[in-house]
Amino acid sequence: ANINVTAIAQGCSEYNLTVVVDQSNAVKALRAAHARFYLSETPIAIAVIGPGLIGATLLDQMAAQMESLNSAYNIELRVLGVASSRFMHMGSCRPGWDGPSSCGLDLKNWREEYENDKEAFDLDAFEANLLESAIPNMAIIDCTASDQVAGWYERFMSKGIHVITPNKKANSGDIEYFKRLRDIGRKTYTHFFYEATVGAGLPIISTLRSLVNNGDGIHKIEGIFSGTLSYIFNEFDGSAPFSDTVKVAKELGFTEPDPRDDLSGTDVARKVTILAREAGLQLELKDIPVQSLVPEPLQSVESADEYMERLPEFDSDMAKLAVRTMIVQGGLEPPCCADSLSRRGQCPSCAVLDGSAEAFLWNRGVPVECRAC
Repeated sequence: ANINVTAIAQGCSEYNLTVVVDQSNAVKALRAAHARFYLSETPIAIAVIGPGLIGATLLDQMAAQMESLNSAYNIELRVLGVASSRFMHMGSCRPGWDGPSSCGLDLKNWREEYENDKEAFDLDAFEANLLESAIPNMAIIDCTASDQVAGWYERFMSKGIHVITPNKKANSGDIEYFKRLRDIGRKTYTHFFYEATVGAGLPIISTLRSLVNNGDGIHKIEGIFSGTLSYIFNEFDGSAPFSDTVKVAKELGFTEPDPRDDLSGTDVARKVTILAREAGLQLELKDIPVQSLVPEPLQSVESADEYMERLPEFDSDMAKLAVRTMIVQGGLEPPCCADSLSRRGQCPSCAVLDGSAEAFLWNRGVPVECRAC
């Protein structure tokens, strides 16, 4: 619960312990003790950053699952804040709150509350609202693709706030920052969960971690790690405009907020970097060679909207590329891989290793293959 214990004493009978904490932490400490001994429900204070497609769906899921989580696991979710890059809306949980009606946001009406009561985003205030909640278990869920938000994880975790995210920036960015997050997690008993960074809802990272923890050596991880590219290349054969295919993929929510992250190969390279690091390789994102499908004149445009507006200018070029690629290699999308033997990651392709155990995980018919022994 990240509460400092000023003094501790054991009774003569050795059946009781007495601890002294600051008065401001008394309620939080009591709830932490009760939760640990299952003497009360376990409240979890949550703040969500990024109420877009993913964040909004998550909030709706929490609203729908609130009662079942409480009855099945004795957990009380309390969403204390929702924030975007510019705005935030906060609910409060102060010492003495007495139930759902007096603590946190009303998840059934969070959209209306956010639009009607939002204020300018203030990171210090947003964070303080969690820390002052008197709830010992706190988590921030980052549903953005922001470098800036990823840079705040170290700050959150050092204060005892768990971080849960599909954002790939922290795990695939500077490896020293990635190592610091893991180190802080061990020292503060704070979790950093990022299963959804690769494979959406599939347990790829946890499966890989289990193999490594059991002493298995990872030979190679290979797959088509982009649902976006999988969709686009299954749909696009040059007969319809490439820009229309990308537009539909974006409308369906398959792409990153900026489709160039997918089409440049950067998003896939980030996933390969994450998996390579989980397998024990000390790789940086720049070590992963990629082939971009973003026309050079569009690589430097300022916004995703401008990119989408100008993409039709290059439809004929993409149609020619599609025909040429299918003639040469029989398809548009070769796999990416992290290879432990060559100690490198690669996109778009790498050689297959034989003679090792195989396991397949599927996402929309696209395999991810992990080979270990």
